[in-house]
Amino acid sequence: MATTPPPPRPFKPGRRPNAGWGRTSIAADIAHQIDTGQLPPGTKLPSRAQLAALYANESGDVSETTIMRALDPLMFTGRVRGEQGRGVYVVGPAAVGGQ
Repeated sequence: MATTPPPPRPFKPGRRPNAGWGRTSIAADIAHQIDTGQLPPGTKLPSRAQLAALYANESGDVSETTIMRALDPLMFTGRVRGEQGRGVYVVGPAAVGGQ
């Protein structure tokens, strides 16, 4: 019997860095939440527009392009996967040491 994914929880940005939210700090924030289990596997991330609005609330303007560029390294490391027309989902923490 397949296990059901955990119920969705509201996404909340972590603590804003002093320099504000850029693509690197956004990627690091989301990666930290994945690696610490705050965003468990199977969780659907908010849309790019919603993420931009959430991070903008913390520090001013954040574009959807910035969000898209922040998600790229998370996809590359296998933490998230995108499904065309469905969204971006958490896979789990990045493999350590190529495992």
